[in-house]
Amino acid sequence: SLYQHRKPLVSAIALALMAGSMAIPATGWAATDCNAVTEIPKTQCQALVSLYTSTNGAKWTDAATNNWNVTNTPCSWKGVVCSGSNVTELNRASAGLAGPLPDLSALTGLQSLQLRHNTSLTGDIAILKGLTNLRVLHLGYTGVRGFLGDLSTLTQLEELVMDVAPLSTPMPDLASFKKLRILNLWQSGMIGLIPSSLSSLTNLE
Repeated sequence: SLYQHRKPLVSAIALALMAGSMAIPATGWAATDCNAVTEIPKTQCQALVSLYTSTNGAKWTDAATNNWNVTNTPCSWKGVVCSGSNVTELNRASAGLAGPLPDLSALTGLQSLQLRHNTSLTGDIAILKGLTNLRVLHLGYTGVRGFLGDLSTLTQLEELVMDVAPLSTPMPDLASFKKLRILNLWQSGMIGLIPSSLSSLTNLE
């Protein structure tokens, strides 16, 4: 019959269409494979991906163009700066991060972390205490909270900006921050006496 003659042709067309659909690059669903990343250690790649997933990276304001969790070259992602084989700067300020700040301690060479103006970013600042090479930390206008004293391990800090952030009181001893040049705690919620150690921070501008 005519149908019997058509059946192999229909099947062949169906198979061709299926093969064609399988061959279409799944660009929209691509995700970074940290095992394939060569620019930085796998653990640092995983820390960046963790920031992306924990703070709803798919909805970041520049998600369509920033390359985060798309390519296997994280040093080319927007806001990421690398030197040698380490991530040294991470700037996702005003990018619409929403959710808890994850553990970023694997970023052992990180010197600058700027996450300002992400009002739906939450978590506790204590999770950052392992970033001992940090020189710049900007968390103003976020929902990140905690006790500033938990950052006493960050002895290389030169800029600490946490204005309009829900910090716990009282203000701690600041003696460990001897390199501080910029300190902004405006409307951070802390009350009480200013510690005498503030006078020892001779580099403050």
